[in-house]
Amino acid sequence: MTLLLGTMTPGLSVEAIDKLSPASPNQCSAAPTPLSDIAQLTDALLLALPGYLNRALQRLGDPSGSLRTNPPPLTYVLVAGNAQIEPLSNPQPGGAPLVQIFFTTLERQYVNAQLQPLQQFHQLVLAQVPEPESWRLIRLRSQFAPYPANQQRLSPPRNSDDGPTAQAIRRWLQDRSARDTLSLSSPICKDFEKINRPS
Repeated sequence: MTLLLGTMTPGLSVEAIDKLSPASPNQCSAAPTPLSDIAQLTDALLLALPGYLNRALQRLGDPSGSLRTNPPPLTYVLVAGNAQIEPLSNPQPGGAPLVQIFFTTLERQYVNAQLQPLQQFHQLVLAQVPEPESWRLIRLRSQFAPYPANQQRLSPPRNSDDGPTAQAIRRWLQDRSARDTLSLSSPICKDFEKINRPS
């Protein structure tokens, strides 16, 4: 199966993306988006994915888990976007609902001290499962190409179920589910609201 060859958000240059940094959303400031809404789930996933994926890449380069600042990572993910969502029918009667998400990541790759922009095109399949997880990664296929994308230089699809992108998605789904169980009436959130309430 050939993946969709997408492009990043129109008008967003590499220079502009380079200035972006993943935000750290405050999990106490608002109720989490329901996981049953796959469109909102996808938006939230892609917003958080660069940070999760960069940490996964760092762990791969530093198995001990210690934080290192030198040298810089060989690959750094700048942004994820260009989502396209397609519901899938489960071939098994009574099977879990499936959804297919195509998305793109824009990355910087350091090769011999040279910076090379890179795009990866991903085909993600999620299954809706009972709580507490709500959604589970079933399959991830990926292709890469130079940036801007060149159809003739697009790599063959590869199985990336166990790669850093899949690890990052699984970790985000777990964290998202955990936040869904955190009530806004909890003492932690109440204390946070007191600290941040205008005088």
